[in-house]
Amino acid sequence: MTNIFHLCYRSGLKIGFVIFIISICGFYKINAQEINPAIENAKLFIEAENFEKADSLLTTAIKNKPQSKELFFERGNLRFLIGDYYGAVGDFGFAIDIDNDYAEAFNMKGLAIHYNGDPDLSIEYFSKAIELNPSFTDAYSNRGFAFYAIGNNESAYFDFSKAIELSPQNADLYYNRGFVRSALEEYIGAIDDFNKSIELDSLDAETFQLRADAEFEIGALDYALNDYNRAIELDSLDELKYASRALVYNELENYTEATKDYGKAIVLFEEKYEADPELYNLRGVVYYN
Repeated sequence: MTNIFHLCYRSGLKIGFVIFIISICGFYKINAQEINPAIENAKLFIEAENFEKADSLLTTAIKNKPQSKELFFERGNLRFLIGDYYGAVGDFGFAIDIDNDYAEAFNMKGLAIHYNGDPDLSIEYFSKAIELNPSFTDAYSNRGFAFYAIGNNESAYFDFSKAIELSPQNADLYYNRGFVRSALEEYIGAIDDFNKSIELDSLDAETFQLRADAEFEIGALDYALNDYNRAIELDSLDELKYASRALVYNELENYTEATKDYGKAIVLFEEKYEADPELYNLRGVVYYN
């Protein structure tokens, strides 16, 4: 009962990137008083979305203190935030040059490399971060994300499992492991993970959608329908959720509701993209039932 539409469009993993920018006064103890003014001023501009000014402030601070790993790290975080992954890779690299045991910089350099299009190389940096800090949840999660990107779902599963062991109250980690389990066609295990994710965060529409996907795959259509309903309640503007629910209605031979959902999916999709022939084809199939 493979859902082809899901395979083409389904949601992705949740990346665990946290902007460290400017939480530095609590995170770094050495030279905090000297570093804080540039960091705090940059924070104000970031909050105002004046990223150019924030970058300029951090760059000036780096010129005045070129051996500050923290300043390079924070400018790298800023550049990652604005999508300058190449610049972020450089800044995290400079931070590592200053301190080769800087696990956070290895992790963030790996993430920037991944987002710059090289998940294979990023794994080396996540692995180094884990070597330096074996309890580094984000590094395990990010490496799992990279393993998934290169098609190594088994390794992704083990990394997300380790991250869960370290941070068992993190809903996104269960979501990610459930996502990978679905990719491995381990749907019962995936449902267990989505159950736990929903227990920790009951307002995430994507988790309800992915649990419904897994339920659909094992033929638990009533459960899938309930979860798609809840996903749509939480996010009524996502065409995928309507198209997915239409598939359940079709399996339940409720062709009237299936046709309505495909129609809604088409309207929402075409508000964002060009017309999708597959949606029209799926609705056309329902018309003939």
